[in-house]
Amino acid sequence: LAPEDHLLHLCLHGSFQHGLRQPGINACDVYLLAQLPRLDWDRFLKYASKPRLTPWVFVGLGISHRVLPDSKVESALETLESRVPGR
Repeated sequence: LAPEDHLLHLCLHGSFQHGLRQPGINACDVYLLAQLPRLDWDRFLKYASKPRLTPWVFVGLGISHRVLPDSKVESALETLESRVPGR
């Protein structure tokens, strides 16, 4: 998987499979992916901005960010927040 695909998968996996209670290993993986210089945040945000995915990606990314804060993840959350219905 490309880093953007992997990050999207982790966000959705944490939201659906773990019922919004992500294990620490998932947060660690999100943090490590965010550090990769080759991760294309614009591409990730394009994928994550699909109307049916955005709320789930936003929550999954947000939970990981609470465990292991990162400025790049925080910036992505700020971008996605305006695209989440009802926010």
